[in-house]
Amino acid sequence: MIKEQIFWHKTIEMLISLYITVSVLPLLISSINQEEGEYEDFFPSIPKSISDDTFPFVYTSDEASDMLYIKCPNSTYHHTSKNDKFTVDKMIQNIEKGIALAYGLFNWLPLLRNPSGSINIICGRIYVPLDTNSSKFYQWEYNVNWDDSSSFPTIIEQKLVKHRLPITHDKCGNNSDGVLIYTNDKSGNIIRVNPMKVINTYVNQKFYYFPFPEKNDTEVFKKPCAILKSYNHCPKIILKDHVYNSSEYPYNGVHIVKVFKKEGFTNIGLSLEGDLDYYNGEEVTFSRMKYRRNGIEVIENSSKNITSSFFAKVFDLVQLTYRCPQGNRFVNISETYFFAPNSLSYRVKEKTVFYFKNNTFMHPNCSVNMLDFGYLESIVYQKEVYDFEDIANTFETNGKFMNSRDFIFLKDTVEHNTTLGCIYRTPDRIFILTTTYVIKDSEIKNKDLNDSISSFRNWNGSNMNMTTKNFIQDSEIKERI
Repeated sequence: MIKEQIFWHKTIEMLISLYITVSVLPLLISSINQEEGEYEDFFPSIPKSISDDTFPFVYTSDEASDMLYIKCPNSTYHHTSKNDKFTVDKMIQNIEKGIALAYGLFNWLPLLRNPSGSINIICGRIYVPLDTNSSKFYQWEYNVNWDDSSSFPTIIEQKLVKHRLPITHDKCGNNSDGVLIYTNDKSGNIIRVNPMKVINTYVNQKFYYFPFPEKNDTEVFKKPCAILKSYNHCPKIILKDHVYNSSEYPYNGVHIVKVFKKEGFTNIGLSLEGDLDYYNGEEVTFSRMKYRRNGIEVIENSSKNITSSFFAKVFDLVQLTYRCPQGNRFVNISETYFFAPNSLSYRVKEKTVFYFKNNTFMHPNCSVNMLDFGYLESIVYQKEVYDFEDIANTFETNGKFMNSRDFIFLKDTVEHNTTLGCIYRTPDRIFILTTTYVIKDSEIKNKDLNDSISSFRNWNGSNMNMTTKNFIQDSEIKERI
């Protein structure tokens, strides 16, 4: 009985040993084959017999992705036989740990497209023995190109990203352990991403999801299984160099910026809840504006794109507009600023204009649109204030004025000297131009007449848009007339 038990015990041990041997043998064979490096499986595009024409190997990506995951041999890889030798290039050796992935016989590393659309990557050198005493090396090199054709379908998905990312994607098998996520900073440096703690994000940043490579992976160039393009809440446009009440809109939604200098550069920022880095470097449209009765108007040919600063003078009215991405649409964010001198009212020194009574063009008048930063609000004549809206009403003004679209003329004055105060409404206060018109005698010489007409036109006619420099030089702080 005891002998029979011993027999069956030994038989069971033999069966278990046989099972283990049969089960492990394929793994051992696979491991041996892997160590020997079956080139036709690992690098099917690279011929077994390497020659001078083998490298660089040219690969063209036909995907709408700026990043690829590429495979290079590791130092344990044998391409032709176990007697050849591979040395890894120093560039790959120096890649930050966590970016490149050393896995089995291979090095995997992400490759980001550059502006030229073509990148050369050197994996290292493979030394192929010629005989027992000599060998020849070849530089294992890829030339990766991106096809710019727009016909390829995009796999980019818009995503609101703040501090976290989805740990995987349904296009990647929904296996968080089988996904690698990469991105690049604004300088183009590739970064491995921890989806639970995304830092230093910026607008339109792309996050590339790659399937984790298999140990015996036969792909050389892996494409992302998903790409997320990030966006966030829209920013607030700010002026870094000026202190102003950002919530104060005195007239028609215009910020009033008090300045003490005549002109200078102003730095701008796009603030995302106090963060100036997220939108830093984004283009903002800068436009010079006119302040009109019905609102603001863009001055023709004044718009341009800026990223950091603009030049402005006192009395400039400017508008900044940012086209903010919000998923698959854009929202325009605009702010308008008036650079006002640090005073309560503005008045140019009184001018004197001589004219002939029978020259209707030279009659006392106020220009309607003389100033870009203001519109004619009223006229002061003989200590009476006439509102612009009432001037067209002959009953209200007793027929004193004539509206000719660009000018408001005083009709049929009998006074030898007539003083008009033209009051212009600016975004924050008033601007006053006071002019005394003097009737000339008929015996005046032609030369004097031409001089007076020329002087008038230089001030109030052909040169209606007076430079702000002249206004500043002549401005005085006085009481409203």
